[in-house]
Amino acid sequence: MKPDQSFAISIGLVDGLITSLMITAYAIVYDFPIRPETALHIAFGSSFVGSISYFIAEFSKLSKSEFRVAKALKPGIKVPQSIKKILSGRILVESVYGGSASFIMGFIGASIPLFSYVGFHDIDSISLGLSYLSLSLFGAYTAKVTGGSYTKWILGLIILGVLMTFIGTALRIVS
Repeated sequence: MKPDQSFAISIGLVDGLITSLMITAYAIVYDFPIRPETALHIAFGSSFVGSISYFIAEFSKLSKSEFRVAKALKPGIKVPQSIKKILSGRILVESVYGGSASFIMGFIGASIPLFSYVGFHDIDSISLGLSYLSLSLFGAYTAKVTGGSYTKWILGLIILGVLMTFIGTALRIVS
């Protein structure tokens, strides 16, 4: 059975989208052109960094969890090296699998503001609109699967997107 990757998918999508939105906000708001290859580099870089961060966090979390379980089950007894290798291998595989899911979804998320802006450069509001719409749809999905408030999730993620737009505009990363 494969582990649940909903967290990796969620973090990848949202991280990719808000990171690329922040990076490109100045260009979008002030009509500064972004070349398709630049958009590709930003999307790849954002998703790569996000997936590495996810891998490190997941590997350390799973390792800590296995260590705690081993200590709780057999306090004071040394865990055999063969069991440690098996657990480390499983933890590594799960972390790589999650990091890969995070990378793919991060690339998709990062591509939304970038390639919508490249494709519809003359109408910059399309890029912002698609970014905010994507965040609101993800907010609705998250509310559904967690039993949370649709209004809070949707508004929270839209506010996050608007905040990233303001921060990115102030930082002028792509200008």
